[in-house]
Amino acid sequence: PHTKPKKDLKTPILDSYKQPLLSNDTKMVDHCIQKVKNGNAIKLLSPTQKQQLVESLDVLPGIFGNGKGTVGDSTKDCQTIAMHVEHLSFVLQLDKEHLSTEKTFILMLLRLMMLQPNVDANTLTHTMKRLISLVDPKNDTTPTKSTTLRSMAWCALSNAVGSLSFEQNLCYLEDDFVQTLVDASMAALSFGQPTQVRQSASGLLYNFALILSRNREKGRKRRRGSVDKGHDESISEVRVTILVGLSEDIQEEVDDVVATRKLLIIGKMTREKKESTSLLSDLGYIDAFLAVRDGAKISRGGDSSTILDLATELVQILTVASELEG
Repeated sequence: PHTKPKKDLKTPILDSYKQPLLSNDTKMVDHCIQKVKNGNAIKLLSPTQKQQLVESLDVLPGIFGNGKGTVGDSTKDCQTIAMHVEHLSFVLQLDKEHLSTEKTFILMLLRLMMLQPNVDANTLTHTMKRLISLVDPKNDTTPTKSTTLRSMAWCALSNAVGSLSFEQNLCYLEDDFVQTLVDASMAALSFGQPTQVRQSASGLLYNFALILSRNREKGRKRRRGSVDKGHDESISEVRVTILVGLSEDIQEEVDDVVATRKLLIIGKMTREKKESTSLLSDLGYIDAFLAVRDGAKISRGGDSSTILDLATELVQILTVASELEG
């Protein structure tokens, strides 16, 4: 049986983070559309693809600008949204490094498409796989040098993970896809990557951790049958990947945004799940969090108070869990 943390364990800072990190500003939509229409990439498409892309670009302001769509809204039904996403993706499939600016404009539009309420699971996962192949540091077939492009691709991926569609379909996503997504995010979060890319990847992992914590109770009710049990095991493997990977280098983290998100991710994953706290305690990571807490007291600037508070709460979570096990 699972041992729940004591009722008097208070984590107000951790608990205050309840919403996904979403990039939903629409101010640049018209600018992006004009840049794509007048750019070089569209000239390299077939006549049919060019026509389809222009038609989709023309309707995007209406999709983004007039509130939430409904199933009965013909401009926002699942099939129509899927079609527009596919048309926008034409440009991403052009294997030309000098088109990175125009691809970035396309990604700025795709990040908003990922937030549409009628994005179905197939469109979401297909698009995410395409974006992962574009930015995964381990992928040698389509290397992307542009930091801005890679950062925006991770921003679109983060929006996808923070979307309602991803949360609703999490239990049914392929195990390999979820693992690939997390592995690519962890690679993008490594210290050798540009700060913009690291921050975007950390945002994705935060959204993922938030959904896992939200779905904990709902997931118990939904996960039935051998397929879902198998997926449950995959989620456990994913948890280990994230928890160990982030805890291992938390003391060396120098970027305040990434440090804050790392602590939030670890906190969300450990707050309600005994196995997570046991794993970190057994591996001795409480010392790392103590070091972050003490270091934040002395030297950190910027958002240091949040880092200090989160590290303090994380130490409390692990301490209480250890006492209960003892």
